[in-house]
Amino acid sequence: FHSGGTSAPIVKYDVHHSIVHDGKRTYSVVQEHRKQKQSLGELENLIEEMRSNGVIILDKKQAYMYMDMEILQIDIVNERFSVSCSLSVFWRDPTIIDDHRAIPLLDKDDILPDAEIPIVLTRRGREDMPISLERLFANPVGSSVNVYYRNENLQPKTGVVRGSYKIRVTIKQSMSLSRFPFDRQMLQVFVFAGTEDWHIASEPPVEWLLPDQFCTSSVTCVPSSRVESEYKCFPPIARLDANRGGIRFTARVQRYQTYYIVTAIFPMFILTLIGAAGFLYTQLLEGRIVLVVRLMLTIVAFRLWLSGILPVISYITVMDIYLLTSYVMLTFVALESVLVTWRITSAEVALYVDIVSAVIYVVFWGCINLGYVTAAYTGFLFQSWDVVEELNLKSFERHVLVGNTMDLYEEDGGGKGEEDEDFGEGSEESKLEDDGRVQ
Repeated sequence: FHSGGTSAPIVKYDVHHSIVHDGKRTYSVVQEHRKQKQSLGELENLIEEMRSNGVIILDKKQAYMYMDMEILQIDIVNERFSVSCSLSVFWRDPTIIDDHRAIPLLDKDDILPDAEIPIVLTRRGREDMPISLERLFANPVGSSVNVYYRNENLQPKTGVVRGSYKIRVTIKQSMSLSRFPFDRQMLQVFVFAGTEDWHIASEPPVEWLLPDQFCTSSVTCVPSSRVESEYKCFPPIARLDANRGGIRFTARVQRYQTYYIVTAIFPMFILTLIGAAGFLYTQLLEGRIVLVVRLMLTIVAFRLWLSGILPVISYITVMDIYLLTSYVMLTFVALESVLVTWRITSAEVALYVDIVSAVIYVVFWGCINLGYVTAAYTGFLFQSWDVVEELNLKSFERHVLVGNTMDLYEEDGGGKGEEDEDFGEGSEESKLEDDGRVQ
């Protein structure tokens, strides 16, 4: 800040300390103004109070980012996904050529009116960018970052520089599978940006005169044909994470269940229903036990198949609960057979008990499956996007190294800041409302 010419500018202020020194004076910061989060209204009131006392606000340089993502592959077993990104970065720097931070690729005579000038950034120009291509993503797998296209242009009329980059990258991310196969995933592409020196805008300033395709949203996402056959894609989200120094471009996908219902759930339903035959087809205990064991072994085979398409996880999924329910139902058949054989000597009474048990078994199993169908149809089996995002960010925090010790190209890296600014989703109809929280 700058106050009436009596003090030097306060360039940075650490919210964890109550004292600010500008070289001439020492300021004590009131506790209520040291909150890391404050509402937009509180911030506006504070700014007006400072301005009324002659304080001049030194704004950060403004930049804007737009990303067009294509999800190439989602690897659930290894917990990673691959994307192809078209990243466009805009910032205003009308003196970039005059200050020798960029070299034009056209002579002055070849430059058309209102046309963009292709430029090459010098070392100083690359250092002054809002991003660094050498430190671009959090959580990339090894050396999977491949920047295969790069182009910078200057619009002389507005002084806006546009950097266009095409990148392929594989990103490590923990998958939330507690609702499998009714699971949703939020695939997070975290792009590091110089948030200390730049204000990353949620939408471009009107005076920059950007093409309409960059103004409707900050991110778009399309799945590859392979991913589209397995997942349904929802509008993506772009969100500023000031604490971690970057932007989270998040793709949202939901698994199609038809394949798993046809190949696993329906066969298990039939196998468990066949267990009712154990009450009636023979009075010999050995025959009933053999039937139950064979049915259980068949269900175990389904579980082994599922373990091959899922990562090793320490929690149970919706599919596991369905399998355990089948085990319990078949165990009931075995226990009933043992009790009837050992406790009931009359054949007529034993037959009556078997028939009643079979009816109860079929009705109960039918009610359980009716409940599953109802829950799936009403969407109850799906976690809300808010819950998925919370789990995703907790996982992201565990894998992120924050601060000066951050290793940007570890397999596990990244983070979640407490102060997030919503950039909006991939379509105007589905933009998220600003939660009114700013840093």
